[in-house]
Amino acid sequence: MTMNSVEPTKNARIPIFAGAKGFITLTATVHDNVSGALVGIKNPNNKVNTLPPELWAELGQALDFIESDKKIRFVVFHGTADRIHAGADVNLFSGGLLANENPPDYECVHDYIDAGANIDIQIKKIGKEIPTVSIFQGERFGGSVEWPLMAEFCVAANDTGISLSEPTIGLVPGWSGILNILLKSGIQNALFIGAASARLTAAQMLDLGIADCLCTPDAAMENALRLATIPKQRNRPPKAVKRLATEDELFAALSPRLDPKRYQRLRDEASRKKDIPDPKEFNKWIDKRLSDLGKPLAPLAVEAIFGLIAKHGAGLTLDNLDRVFAMALDEADACNYLMKTYDRVSGIDSVLKARENPLKKIPVYQRK
Repeated sequence: MTMNSVEPTKNARIPIFAGAKGFITLTATVHDNVSGALVGIKNPNNKVNTLPPELWAELGQALDFIESDKKIRFVVFHGTADRIHAGADVNLFSGGLLANENPPDYECVHDYIDAGANIDIQIKKIGKEIPTVSIFQGERFGGSVEWPLMAEFCVAANDTGISLSEPTIGLVPGWSGILNILLKSGIQNALFIGAASARLTAAQMLDLGIADCLCTPDAAMENALRLATIPKQRNRPPKAVKRLATEDELFAALSPRLDPKRYQRLRDEASRKKDIPDPKEFNKWIDKRLSDLGKPLAPLAVEAIFGLIAKHGAGLTLDNLDRVFAMALDEADACNYLMKTYDRVSGIDSVLKARENPLKKIPVYQRK
């Protein structure tokens, strides 16, 4: 790990921090005569940039450095230009519920999830003093959607697609994903995006208030720097946010995907399939059927999201960080609670055990 306080000249970018395992880098820069820092987030050991526990520790160290250096007047968070960005490594969440079923290390998972909530509030406290901006690029799922949402402003490259995928694997976003969609896009959109695990394009992100700028991938950093240094940016009028779905449309979208009989029928159909002997073709057939039906949603996860928003949503703004942090902790607690349900077992198996048994791709959630 290295830490150096350096004041760069115009357009220079000088490394000032590197995490011990290379997950986080901090670079000093100047834009429009304003000194700031670029926080790079990546997993050099994984091609889809999963987020290991050590990453949060390194990010916390970088944020501590930013807080201590008063010359830093803005922060831009960015990942890599890779096509796909995953969230947490689901292997951490694998295992059964009983002692003889190799259950997860719940204490480790608890600390891992809580770390994200603490990082979120640290970024928001920094955001009270200086602008914070993040960059979205590529297809993003779960946690790789959540960490950019922690910044006050977001730039979306036009190749971006995002999905809070956790309800399809029996969990809820644990790193303030629901909280930050709520803050940026309002209650109704947070319900739909969170509970229905809806995929959004970059253009939709802009319309829904989640992104503040849409651009080409090669212009993303320049636009983030511009956004971070616009004078009086923080006193701008509220964004006009579109509504993704009415309440009736929300429930119409959720109901079929919460019906276990629907997916049990698909499982039964798949188990009788005799005309697709090629395993690759059989997998493609299942993927196509799931795409047509929509991936099943875990009912306990959907209920938890509705509960979080019902409890905290009304009047929640960044003006009251105590209330914001309370929701962040409750969101983490909900994820930790769902770790000890059969829904989580079925959901994680649908990712990790599908190769050995393609029928596992079709979880049948039973509210337990």
